[in-house]
Amino acid sequence: MFIILCFGSVSGLAQAAEKKTIPNGLVLKIVYFKGKPTSYQPVPDAGAKVGGAWYALFQQIPNWQPPAAALSVRAVNIISRIEGNAVKVNVSVFTGQRVYDKEEFVADYLIGENETIEVKELSKFGVVPFEITVVKVTPSVAALPAVDNKTASLEVASIEPNYSTLPSYKIKFLNNSSKAVSAFTFATFSGTRPVLSAMPQGLEGKPLIKSGETYEKIIPNALRLTKTPDEQIPAAIPNETFRINAVIFEDGTYEGEIRDAVTFLGFTLSRKSQLKQTVPLLLKASENDFVNGELSRQISNLVVVIDENDLNKVLERFPDWTERDKLGLRGAAGGGRDVKKTILDELKIFEVNQKKMEASAIQDWIKATKEKYQNWLARLL
Repeated sequence: MFIILCFGSVSGLAQAAEKKTIPNGLVLKIVYFKGKPTSYQPVPDAGAKVGGAWYALFQQIPNWQPPAAALSVRAVNIISRIEGNAVKVNVSVFTGQRVYDKEEFVADYLIGENETIEVKELSKFGVVPFEITVVKVTPSVAALPAVDNKTASLEVASIEPNYSTLPSYKIKFLNNSSKAVSAFTFATFSGTRPVLSAMPQGLEGKPLIKSGETYEKIIPNALRLTKTPDEQIPAAIPNETFRINAVIFEDGTYEGEIRDAVTFLGFTLSRKSQLKQTVPLLLKASENDFVNGELSRQISNLVVVIDENDLNKVLERFPDWTERDKLGLRGAAGGGRDVKKTILDELKIFEVNQKKMEASAIQDWIKATKEKYQNWLARLL
């Protein structure tokens, strides 16, 4: 099962003003588990946002012993983009005790059309190497799914085929409630078999869909799992179901599946904890702390500890939750590390680029970064 965590309408995941383009037709053909059907991952068009997916299902090397203090691999992440006449592929792993705590670089490659590479570097993490081939396919139009909506406030305003490298369709969602939507969850199914799940959500604690407004998303079709003798791309499965499982509003209320709402509310608690620790470090940091990597080191050493008062405030609002729901909230709250990862990624890029920046540009970046995370925390309080 491939899992996508989606962030809001400002990112490339929301098609706000799409240009009609001809798909490049390039696909990564990925053998991630010997004996199981091949995975197919479209390569984003030149100039588009880097795209990819992560694989929680993979083979482990028998009797492999991890180095001392090494974290377990939870998923393999593969992203790609067009670079010149080839495809740049980056491979990393998410590692952690229960879910991913950090992302670790594995390897990157420039792969030409019809060229195959083996990601041998994965063996250093105890993972049987993946095989990746770049192939050209004929763009196609998808069959539309049936819609199953577990909510009343998030409406499917329209659904239409999308002309793309791999078959996909575009859905427009309408928030017909009086409250802003922070996030919603959906899943696609082939019969009863789950294919894809995702949680689109707003950036930096902002709403994803304001009251009365819409949000568009392109969804890949499920492909037939049967292997084809000639290794051609499998056709889309005709009888697919698209299910909206839950919608979570800005005030923390929700409709639909409790477990999905619990997960998002837990993520929010985790983000609040990370921001409560990160923002004071940002605000008191000097320019030298930003430039010389000291701030990165301080944030890297932070441990996510959930504020029990914050957790209890959520629980007080939902007295009917079962013990399983309460444990789910605590588990989701303890699992996320996305704020920490985001700021560390931004600081890493800044540390590399600041040598080419003018003094005023450095100061502007530092000021904007401090304000960004301070405002994010304020939205969650």
